[in-house]
Amino acid sequence: MLGGPTVLVVDDNLSILEALGVALDDEFNVRFARSIYEAIREAGKNDVRVLLLDDDLGHESGVDALNLLHLLFPKTRIYVTGALTRLLDYETLLANGATGTLPKPWNVEHLRATVRAGCIRRAGANT
Repeated sequence: MLGGPTVLVVDDNLSILEALGVALDDEFNVRFARSIYEAIREAGKNDVRVLLLDDDLGHESGVDALNLLHLLFPKTRIYVTGALTRLLDYETLLANGATGTLPKPWNVEHLRATVRAGCIRRAGANT
């Protein structure tokens, strides 16, 4: 959906990007990045309200990526996703800029509701 709020999905796994795109595309303008560098470029040229960040981007630390993205885009709501999210210290993620976590596997309705709420909070932060 091109008219909805912009959501950026950052994951190095193409299958995950496709699955999240299918789950979110009918309500949001979904953009994709497969690395922290692509994420910075996409977030810099789009008004990203919510960013879904994989906790393990291959050779890039999810926590380091979170810290950098939060520093560059402090108003964007960032949710850390992935299988390792259950093992990471929730307080550490929040301290590094995460709005919350979405551990795998996702419940699609919960995923959409979380992203929707993040978009609303982000919109409220701009007014």
